[in-house]
Amino acid sequence: MPHENMQICIEVCNDCAVACEHCASACLGEADVTPLARCIALNIDCAEICRTAAALMSRDSDLSSEFCELCARICVTCAEECERHDMDHCRECAEACRRCAEECRKMAKARPAAH
Repeated sequence: MPHENMQICIEVCNDCAVACEHCASACLGEADVTPLARCIALNIDCAEICRTAAALMSRDSDLSSEFCELCARICVTCAEECERHDMDHCRECAEACRRCAEECRKMAKARPAAH
């Protein structure tokens, strides 16, 4: 299968999506969600981007490299926001986002962008 060389990145993207969904849900359960609004929004966006990146890699899309670059940037933004909050679910999400950003950057460099 063409996507086998991207399998680690696909798995890390899926793991990150789950961590982001969990973080958003946990943030919504906090007593005061107002200071967590940006965190929740970024978690939702990041989860969606990670799932899409995994799907593109799974089907060996010509756009996967460029999309993984974007995914890495969004993951870093999400991680930075999560790191502002002193909660376990935010810390775990930030870690997953940082791992995903690293793997997406590796994948984007290893696979030339389509033009």
